[in-house]
Amino acid sequence: MAVASLVLGILSILGAFTVVGSVAGLPLGILAIVFSGPGKRREPEKHGLATAGLITGIIGLVVSILIVAIFGTIIWAAFAAIESSGPEIERSLEEFFQNFGNQFAPEGKKTI
Repeated sequence: MAVASLVLGILSILGAFTVVGSVAGLPLGILAIVFSGPGKRREPEKHGLATAGLITGIIGLVVSILIVAIFGTIIWAAFAAIESSGPEIERSLEEFFQNFGNQFAPEGKKTI
């Protein structure tokens, strides 16, 4: 259990620094914290590993929560900005994508 706690804690830290992994880092960090308790009791000779698993699990969990909160706030703010801008943004986006698409269109197929 101590080794599992340490491995899960390390994976939660590594996963926290990727967008998809930060969501996976949450349960990995929780499992690392949970496994560290029995690891300390059942395997006294691996007390240090269990403590390291506890610490890495806490770090991974906190970093994952922060990254999910930051990205969630950014996405929410982007949608709120698009929604509040109304029809102007829709026209701007249509014009942008129309011009962007023309960059790759063959000469006879350009719309503008």
